[in-house]
Amino acid sequence: MGIAVLLIGCFLKSDWSESTVADSHQAIQKSQFKSAPEKATDVVECQKPGKYSDATKHVPLDEFTRELNEIGENEIFYRRESDKIDVTYRTGPDIGDLSMPVGFGGLNGWQFDPDEVGVAAVDSRIDALVEMFRYVATAIDPDVAFLTLFNDHGTGDAMLDSHEPSRHGLEALPFLLLLSEPWIDYCGGREHVVKTPVYDVSELETGSLLLRVKQRPSVDGCRYTQGFDHLFGER
Repeated sequence: MGIAVLLIGCFLKSDWSESTVADSHQAIQKSQFKSAPEKATDVVECQKPGKYSDATKHVPLDEFTRELNEIGENEIFYRRESDKIDVTYRTGPDIGDLSMPVGFGGLNGWQFDPDEVGVAAVDSRIDALVEMFRYVATAIDPDVAFLTLFNDHGTGDAMLDSHEPSRHGLEALPFLLLLSEPWIDYCGGREHVVKTPVYDVSELETGSLLLRVKQRPSVDGCRYTQGFDHLFGER
C-alpha cells in the first residue's frame, strides 16, 4: 500500500458549550470555505461517522446540532472550489482520546505539492486554510490547536497529546501551532514565544499566538525540529 499524507487539524479545549458548533460554523462561513450555497448558509452538508461521502445530506444547522447531541460526533463538509474539508464536531471530551470539540481533515499531501498543482494553487490553498484556522481559533478560543500534514507511515510526535501544556507529547512542531496564555507561559512567556525561529508568529484577538513554522507544509508530512527546542526543549 502507498503512503498516505493527510491534512489533520485539532482544536483542543478543556471544556466547551453547546454554542461551539454554531460558533465554529459561522466562523468558517466567513472564510473562503462554505458549507452550502450562499442563499442557504443556515444549511449544512453533514454526514454521520462511518458513512461514506455519497451518503451526505443537507440539513439546517439546528437539526445537525440536535443530531450531534444524540450521537456524540458528526461532520460538516465545507468547500472552496475543488477543495473539500470535513470538520468533525464532538459533544464532549468523552468522545475520542482528546478534549477536542473541533477537528479538520479532508485534503491530501499532493494538493500542497507545487510540482503537482503549481505554486499559485498551493499558496492560495494554504492562505485559505490558515485564514479558516484563524477564524475558528478566534471564535472558540481553544487552549491549544494545530494544523499539519500527517504521514501515516511516520510518527505522530508533531501532534498534540493533550490540552494541558505539561502533557503536550510533542517532539517536533506541526505546520501551524496555536498557543493560549497558559501554553505561552509554559513555553517561556510571550516575548520568548514571539522570538521563536519560525516563518511567522502572529497574535489573535483572543491574545493567543499562532506560529506558522514554514511558508508551506512539507508534502511528505510535517515534522519540524526548527523552533522546537526554543519552545519545549528544556521543559
